[in-house]
Amino acid sequence: LSKELAQLISSSRKRVIAIGFNAGQFSQFAGLSLKSKDNVYQIRSTNEESDTSLESGVRVLDVSRLKGKALYTYKADDGKAHPFVWKTGKGNVYIGLTDLLNNNLLAAKQLRQAFGETADSTLLYLRLEDISPMSDEKLLLQAGSYLHKRNIPFILSVIPVYVNPETGDKVYMSEKPKLVKVLRKLQDMGGSVIVHGYTHTYRYSETGEGFEFWD
Repeated sequence: LSKELAQLISSSRKRVIAIGFNAGQFSQFAGLSLKSKDNVYQIRSTNEESDTSLESGVRVLDVSRLKGKALYTYKADDGKAHPFVWKTGKGNVYIGLTDLLNNNLLAAKQLRQAFGETADSTLLYLRLEDISPMSDEKLLLQAGSYLHKRNIPFILSVIPVYVNPETGDKVYMSEKPKLVKVLRKLQDMGGSVIVHGYTHTYRYSETGEGFEFWD
């Protein structure tokens, strides 16, 4: 990291929450030593009595040389519990995850706790995801109607342009009048339309899969 950024964060009097690499460059985590560990399937919160099994392995960074206490540990090949989420004595939190997509619920839980949120204080939104010009308007209407009948507010996450990953051809929402009609009907049912990117692609990835604004 640049010296300016490291100094700026190190001089902050507010609590710092760091994820992944480079945290040791901040004074809040001075002396931090990290060791990468792939394919961890058993983790445990220090507030819980038993391990949590993960369906897919998660990549973690083993934490050492920090004062404070472990918030989460994983079981290593040696049978011992090794920390990968840590809270320092001054309340700074380090989250040793290198892939937030692989287990984003774990990261979200840690962030809520770090910011002092509780389960009953967190506002959740139900979102109908990645609606593009190639979406099936009949299935979309069924899903929205199901929620509407149960008085469940919902968000319509719309991608205006679909890009064929093989040919690069684009399909625009204006070319799908039936789908537009369904979206407007769902709006009348209480659905809120949000723009979920423009193409939601990155280079040659499929629409709905890529990090469009990554670089």
